[in-house]
Amino acid sequence: MIKQKIIIILLTFIIVSLNSCSDNTSTEIGISGHFQDEQGNSLDDVSIFYSKSSVSTQTDSVGNYSIDRARTLFIEFKKEGYQTITTKIENFSDDASYDYGKIILKKGNSKPSLLNDVINSDPAKNKNFKLFGKVTDVFQQPLKNVQININDTVQKSYDPIYEGDFSFRVLGNHIAIEKNGFQNITIDLPVFEKAAQNFTMVENTPKKGIFLLKAGKYISLPQTKLTLKSEEKTGSILWGGTFSYNITDFYYPENTKEFKIENDSILRFFIFEPDSYSFLLKAQTDNGYLCTADYKLSGSPSPTTTIERLNIHEIYPAKYAVQKFDSPKIIEFKPKDTGSNYVFVNTETKKGYYFTY
Repeated sequence: MIKQKIIIILLTFIIVSLNSCSDNTSTEIGISGHFQDEQGNSLDDVSIFYSKSSVSTQTDSVGNYSIDRARTLFIEFKKEGYQTITTKIENFSDDASYDYGKIILKKGNSKPSLLNDVINSDPAKNKNFKLFGKVTDVFQQPLKNVQININDTVQKSYDPIYEGDFSFRVLGNHIAIEKNGFQNITIDLPVFEKAAQNFTMVENTPKKGIFLLKAGKYISLPQTKLTLKSEEKTGSILWGGTFSYNITDFYYPENTKEFKIENDSILRFFIFEPDSYSFLLKAQTDNGYLCTADYKLSGSPSPTTTIERLNIHEIYPAKYAVQKFDSPKIIEFKPKDTGSNYVFVNTETKKGYYFTY
């Protein structure tokens, strides 16, 4: 009897789950349709291109910006040997679903024809594109007259077309942030990211090294050769043979001039080392050990051991920024206690920028 009840409960759960999956499929957002020729045969290998109308704004006197307006999505359906069809969706929403039904492609290479009707299967989801937030400089001061551009971009949908059916979603927005005298920022923002987008902009500067950002000033951290101890090891290769590499332990530098940072619960650092990146590590209290780096073959080493996971938040580049190799970094760091020694360890150059909190 108990077994029968368990079986009935399991069957009920499976049926409910299947119904739920079915419901989710029917309300899936995106753009869909079916390609066929004039004889009613399904067509595959149709290329789908789309672009969005561009919108832009500027930050106000306190660095705030907001874009909340309708956009148009322009679409082209192309197949070699067939007439190209163009269409557009007015008041396009990333959160709505659009069904084109049957799209008939005619043979020939005449000028593109216009496809008008699109069925919006869920008009309740239609919403204007919205982007908002604040833009500041490295000292967290607001920047006015920063240009925020949602660019016209042309993308190709690589989703498979099976027996003439297609379905795809617009997955991102290409954003350019520009101001004279500052480094431009390019953002590829996913459409699911609905929160405020706050950006930090960096002035064009020839600075090199690592700096504490405080009271509107760049305060240079002292740099020194790190104390280290290296041991040569031998490794083996799966298909036979051996190779040599080094295991190097790094320690807090000795006999350095003390550099203290006081009275700040959050520290902000500007890091600009175009050749490599430095990792912020805390020294142990007993012997000053910082990290271990493996030098295998010819690859650039990075620390493989950290004493404690530090509370670090990267401010620049932005989360979805298209990064350049030599772009600077800005981090915020919350120390847990006072009297501790810290080093930005560069295991490639074997140098470090140090401070005591």
